[in-house]
Amino acid sequence: SKAFGTSNIPLNGTTTLTLTINNPNAGNSLTGVAVTDTFPAGLVVATPNGLANTCGGSVTATAGSGSVTLSGGTITASGSCTVTVNVTGTTSGSKVNTTGTVSSTNGGTGLTATANLTVAAPPTIAKAFGASTIPLNGSTSMTLTIANPNSSVALSGIAVTDTLPAGLVVATPNGLTGSCGGTVTAVAGSGSVSLTGGTLAASANCVITVNVTGTTAGVKNNTTGNISSTETGAGGTGSASVTVVAPPSIAKAFGAPTIPLNGSTILTFTITNSNSTVGLTGVA
Repeated sequence: SKAFGTSNIPLNGTTTLTLTINNPNAGNSLTGVAVTDTFPAGLVVATPNGLANTCGGSVTATAGSGSVTLSGGTITASGSCTVTVNVTGTTSGSKVNTTGTVSSTNGGTGLTATANLTVAAPPTIAKAFGASTIPLNGSTSMTLTIANPNSSVALSGIAVTDTLPAGLVVATPNGLTGSCGGTVTAVAGSGSVSLTGGTLAASANCVITVNVTGTTAGVKNNTTGNISSTETGAGGTGSASVTVVAPPSIAKAFGAPTIPLNGSTILTFTITNSNSTVGLTGVA
């Protein structure tokens, strides 16, 4: 028989794999016990392999390889033994693992054993602003879209914090909406938005939307922290940019501080665009 230490592991996570070999004969020991377990794609022997063997003989379980092999083992009458090794999931999905047939020199060939392990990928996050540019002290929406890429595993405890760059704050009112469950914190006037305890069914997605205000001019490049879940640990980040545009400034000057009655001088208006990345139109 065979068993994994847990039914689910995160992508690139590790658990134990235990092969238990039984001798059903009450009066005879078995010798030359052998079996090979070839793993499905996306499952490999971990580094380090954590190998433990009570079957005697020789066990081959090379770190990074896709199989474990026992040869020359011995089991006393009515006894049993185990081979345990650590395995790592390198691709997400359900891993159905069936051994080759077990055999012995004096008992011939027996049957196989099967166990299942699910490797869960972390949630993904994408973000977008409702507009590419906003006026200074103007507002737009910011949307976080969270997805569960696993077709057979629901995710829980989903969490992420988005710390806004300087000059971008949660708007008043914040206009908060969310479909991810858990708790979303987005205090008006603060510089961050966070989700804790979110949940997503297999292959599902959810959205958090909040309004933000630009309090200083310039390009605001915003990258979230790493998203995570209870089942998978940390995943990636999401990034987006919004440009906060300051209005033009105006100065005026006369050509002379005094002129005679019915005399003339120059009047000059100087209009300046202080934005280094955005041209201004419709100036009036």
